[in-house]
Amino acid sequence: MKIISVLVGVFVLLACRSGNDKRILAIKTLPSFKMTSLVDGSCINSNQIPSGKPIVFFYYDPECDHCKLEAAMLGRHLDELKAASIYMVTQRDSVAEIRQFASACQLDRRVNISFVRDSNYSFFGLFLPSALPFMAIYDREKKLRRIFIGEVDVPSIAYSLD
Repeated sequence: MKIISVLVGVFVLLACRSGNDKRILAIKTLPSFKMTSLVDGSCINSNQIPSGKPIVFFYYDPECDHCKLEAAMLGRHLDELKAASIYMVTQRDSVAEIRQFASACQLDRRVNISFVRDSNYSFFGLFLPSALPFMAIYDREKKLRRIFIGEVDVPSIAYSLD
């Protein structure tokens, strides 16, 4: 009986690992997913994001305290991240709530930041963030550089852009 329990445990671990490996392979190069622009409501496909500069996807919820702290820190140190295109991704529908979040964190009116909505959950379905805030950083060639789960300091983010 003990041997069967051990074998079942090993099988479950291998099955879980296999699923994670497939997910990581799926996001190793920037996958195709759709977002909705909060500026004009247009659909943005990740394939339309130009190469040539690093890309940061910051997945957040406007009511999440950790997300607010992280976004405020980004707002204060945005000059260190000006080389990147930053996409602030949320599932929230309230444009007013998102604009208030952007203003409070000093992220509004920044040319390298786009606020987008994951209205069909395609970003969430691909990246499966286990906690918020969540960041996925891609290099100039759209290759995954780093994933951050939870709060992270700006120097670590900036280092991942190089």
